[in-house]
Amino acid sequence: MKQMSMLLASIVFAALSLLLGGCSTTAKIVSSPNACETLPLTLKWKPGQDTTDQDGIVHKIKGYKLYVKAANEKSYTNFIDAKEAQQQKLDQLLKGQTYDFRVVAYSDAGDSKPSQPVRRKICQ
Repeated sequence: MKQMSMLLASIVFAALSLLLGGCSTTAKIVSSPNACETLPLTLKWKPGQDTTDQDGIVHKIKGYKLYVKAANEKSYTNFIDAKEAQQQKLDQLLKGQTYDFRVVAYSDAGDSKPSQPVRRKICQ
């Protein structure tokens, strides 16, 4: 079988409560960190949890932003609003390029802290 047709890079994160109602994320790569991915690349994550601030107000997660940058770039300038989806298919990446990805949950209280970056190389 062709390396299971395609390896799926998975970002697993859980949202943790902060005092002011935001949440922070922790990413953990599930597939091999040295894998060379083929297109389309699908990134998956587990949903975060709603948070409650110190006044007892519940802030429901409204969606997720997937930030993408080439590994040689300094900052994340582009993101995809995945809305409530728990995965995102990417097919516009350049073959031979290495990318860094991170996920941010958002609610009416604002954005969470970003997950740890996950680096994936796209095969030629």
